[in-house]
Amino acid sequence: MEFKEIIKVDFVIVGFSDAGKWTKDIAYPIPKLWEKAYLSFSNKNPKQIIGVCLPPRSDHYFYTCGIEIDAVLYSEIREGMTIHTFPLQNYVVFKHTGPATTISNTYRELWDTFDKKATQ
Repeated sequence: MEFKEIIKVDFVIVGFSDAGKWTKDIAYPIPKLWEKAYLSFSNKNPKQIIGVCLPPRSDHYFYTCGIEIDAVLYSEIREGMTIHTFPLQNYVVFKHTGPATTISNTYRELWDTFDKKATQ
């Protein structure tokens, strides 16, 4: 698993958010949020869709998926969308490849990598 740790200045994401629950096989509701984001932002650059998981290592978490914006155009915000500001801090950035339904595999691999590094 390739990932990088970065210090990122504060940023804003418009998209979709929900509380979630992680099991070894399912990362509810992450695939659903990615599908919504892709459908909503496919007229823009879908490669710019990002997801943020808070807290990053918990069975219960809050997940936001959407696009990073510099300014809010409220006329483009549709019902059900959320806007979240994330503070300046350290972030772990990684890329998931494949359909959104397999993202739980990517998270499992990422967390296994973190566990291995923590015991070294």
